[in-house]
Amino acid sequence: MKVNKKLQLALCDMQGQLFVKSKDYGYDSQKFIKTFMQSKIAAKLDSKFNHLQWAGKEYIIEEIQEELSSKLVIGECLDKEVLYWCGYLYRFWHFYTRESSKDIYKQAPIKTLIATYASYHTLSIELAIDRLKQSYIKKHSIAFHPGLYLREYLEYENISNKEFAEKLGVTEELISKIIAEKENVTEEIAEKLSKHMGTSKQLWLNLQKGYDEFYN
Repeated sequence: MKVNKKLQLALCDMQGQLFVKSKDYGYDSQKFIKTFMQSKIAAKLDSKFNHLQWAGKEYIIEEIQEELSSKLVIGECLDKEVLYWCGYLYRFWHFYTRESSKDIYKQAPIKTLIATYASYHTLSIELAIDRLKQSYIKKHSIAFHPGLYLREYLEYENISNKEFAEKLGVTEELISKIIAEKENVTEEIAEKLSKHMGTSKQLWLNLQKGYDEFYN
C-alpha cells in the first residue's frame, strides 16, 4: 500500500476516533458533527498538507473546544459505533471525491447518516458514499458532469491535463474535453479513472448516467 494511502486511512481512523471522543465530553453528537464539518478545522484537514493531519485526536478536540466553544452543547450522544462510522465515512468521502467537508455535509448531513446507518454501515465505504451521493442528486434534482469532479481532482493534485493523460494512456485532448464537459465518460475511461484514482468504476458511470438523464 502506498504511503499516501496509508496516511489517508490513518486520517479516516483519526476522524472516526475524534467523533467518538466527543461522546466522552457529553457533546450533543448531531450538533458537534454539524459544527465540525462546517468548521475551519475540517477545512484544514481537507488541505493537502496541514499540521493538523499529523496531530492526534486529543490535540484536535482541544482546537475544536477553543475555536468552536460557543457552538458546542451538552446533549444526546450517539452510540460509539455510529460516531466512528460517521467520522470515518466523512473523511474517506473527501479522499474519494476530493470534495470539501462542507460540501460533503450538504449532501449527507448527520441526520441522513443516522437514518442510513443500519443498512449502509455493512457496505463497502465506497458503495455507501455512492449511494448517499445518488440519493442527494435524486432528491435535489441536480446533476454534475463527471468532468467537474475530474477538474477538481487535477487542481487539488496539481496535475496537468497532459501529465494525467499520459498516466491513463489516453490523449490530452480527450482529458481536456471531459474536463470541459464536451466528452462523456465511457466504460473504458471509467475503468481507467477508477484504477488511477482509487474510486469505483461505477461512481463515474453513475455520475455520467445522472447527468445524461437530467439534461437529456
